[in-house]
Amino acid sequence: MTDMERKLPTVTDKPNDSDLSVWARKLNLTSFRADPWAWNKEWEKALHRLSFSEDVYPMMGSFYSKTRLDPTKLSGFELQRVSDLQNAIEKVWNYAGKRYLATSWLVLPTGVRKRHLLKGMDGACKVASLQQDSRALCPDITISAMLKQRGRVFVDFLDAYLKGKKDVGEHTPYLLPSEGWEKPVENIRQSAASAESTLTLLACHRNEFICKFLTFIVGG
Repeated sequence: MTDMERKLPTVTDKPNDSDLSVWARKLNLTSFRADPWAWNKEWEKALHRLSFSEDVYPMMGSFYSKTRLDPTKLSGFELQRVSDLQNAIEKVWNYAGKRYLATSWLVLPTGVRKRHLLKGMDGACKVASLQQDSRALCPDITISAMLKQRGRVFVDFLDAYLKGKKDVGEHTPYLLPSEGWEKPVENIRQSAASAESTLTLLACHRNEFICKFLTFIVGG
């Protein structure tokens, strides 16, 4: 048994069913508690159909208007929080030796890697600010994608993500680009400044989710 197998991450048993998720209700997803793998499969299928500008932004951008939260005031705090999370992952990755961790990951049986990734996804969905609704912001972060090339895609993604963080600097968050993120969004009536702040805040929630996902796997 490798060190990575011994250190399967754990998460607290917090509620994570459809009553806490707008998207789970809208998509009629199987509860994680009922069938974790069916839950993940249904999420991944839905992510292929959702459009950021037509589906995701209108619904999730409206979160702030419904709660009367001002995205322009929140975005600064969230940007700093994302930067701090990324710095923490980078320290663990470098301290433990990225070559050692990468090798440990690649020699794991596929089934063990799958369980690690599901645990990371479950953990992120439970502790991220928007919980599992954050998955709608991350169509590129899927278990099936990370398993490709015998797990190499996950290692390459983590490496590229931390390189992006290193390039922007310690005190600046790296906001991973996503297809459709920069397209004009006109589905919510709001000022240009508010729309920009909303996009920034959603980008923060997207990267917070990615960080939590990685943390449960790398730091578990």
